[in-house]
Amino acid sequence: MSTERIDKSVSFEATEENILAVINVVKNLEKMTNKSSVEIVKKYTEGKCSSLAALINHLVPDCTITIAATLEDDGYTIKFYHYMVKLDKKNNAKTCYYDINGRLPEKDVMKYCCSLLKEPDKDKVYLTDVNHKIYLNKYDPVITKCVEVVEHTPSIITGQGKNKSKQR
Repeated sequence: MSTERIDKSVSFEATEENILAVINVVKNLEKMTNKSSVEIVKKYTEGKCSSLAALINHLVPDCTITIAATLEDDGYTIKFYHYMVKLDKKNNAKTCYYDINGRLPEKDVMKYCCSLLKEPDKDKVYLTDVNHKIYLNKYDPVITKCVEVVEHTPSIITGQGKNKSKQR
């Protein structure tokens, strides 16, 4: 009998269905804490967007984390920001972005970010892929619970379509 610890971490194929399934798990776990849909959207668009993006990227590692940001007048300091994940054309028919509100087609993402970041001038909103690892917020009980639930029952994600999970 082996005494080696088995790593239960799972990862999923980079598909829209899998990303949306992760978002739905988060929404359902938040609802179990008696948060309304409005409170959930507010939480993940006004402060915890990086936690959601990190979670999605943890479970669907072939997606890209992207940040939309506006800068202070000095041109260097970030004033407002919002993290999302992106599926490129290689994994999707068209490049799309995803956050707590679901799918954001590339053609609509700038308008969405301008609204969210309260910046009417789209030339002042910058979209940049994040090249460094954003780690999971282990102090956020919903994010931690989501990882536990998905690792214990990967069919929550894979059951959304015909995509298979793969052991890491």
